[in-house]
Amino acid sequence: MSTLVAGCFGVACAEEATQLGTIEVKAAADSGYVVKSVSAGTRTDTPVEHVPQSIITVPRAMVEDQGSKTLSDALRNVSNVNTIDQRDANNVVFRIRGFTSATVVDGVAMKGNFTNQESLVNAERIDVIKGPSGALFGSQGVGGYGTTGGIVAITTAEPSQEIVRKIGFKVGSYGEMGTNFDINQPLDSAWAFRVAGEWSDSDSETDRVYLKRRALFPSLSWAPSNDTKVVLRLRYLENATLDYSALPVNGTLNTSTYKLPRSTFIGANGLPESTNKAQGANLQWSQKLTDTWNFSFLAAYNEIKLD
Repeated sequence: MSTLVAGCFGVACAEEATQLGTIEVKAAADSGYVVKSVSAGTRTDTPVEHVPQSIITVPRAMVEDQGSKTLSDALRNVSNVNTIDQRDANNVVFRIRGFTSATVVDGVAMKGNFTNQESLVNAERIDVIKGPSGALFGSQGVGGYGTTGGIVAITTAEPSQEIVRKIGFKVGSYGEMGTNFDINQPLDSAWAFRVAGEWSDSDSETDRVYLKRRALFPSLSWAPSNDTKVVLRLRYLENATLDYSALPVNGTLNTSTYKLPRSTFIGANGLPESTNKAQGANLQWSQKLTDTWNFSFLAAYNEIKLD
């Protein structure tokens, strides 16, 4: 009986078989993470393979796909760079290959010591230059730290002729709430305006330690021809938190006598919050002179107040 059924099944299949037509599948290559040139290492737009220094780039697509909220989150993709807990933003700086590094935004070194407090809401790409970079930004250090380890260079998005309307909301653990937006509007064939910003509030794993951020980044561009472009960027960034004092060895690593909860805050009551307010302006002019020569001009003013 089993042999008979199998034979009938085989005959039925042979009768129902049909010849399928050719199917063509076409798709464009996904190059969202591919970066072919970089200006952070030479101050000129240079193919990556022509830069005699180790440079790793984290593009905007990767920042968005991974949902990075801080600069440290984005730099997890780069080897030899330490991570920074948000609670330690006022105590720890980025180290590349074990040495201190500086933060550069749109070609200008940022003053101040707190390198993990830059916003990513308008970051177009993040280039990490490994190794001494004193020839580019000074060997005596930028802000409060030297460039022996390298540089974390952030390039922000500039206005373009493409209409952009983005707004996002977020909620998370420890009462995290926030919103962000990115709006780009062409004014005519030469002028364009862009504004990005964010607002976020969050508590943390440690009692009484909170994290606040306010950011606004308007920009204006003028490109009368393919050879000329002038971009003006303004920035306002404010971070506020309660300084984190960490936990002692006794009660955490050494629990032979007593044990402290991870959420314990050992600081005094009534401590004022620490604020970091940054504001500034950045003007860039790029001009193509010939097929071989280009001219660029950059002027900037930045002010940071720590309290």
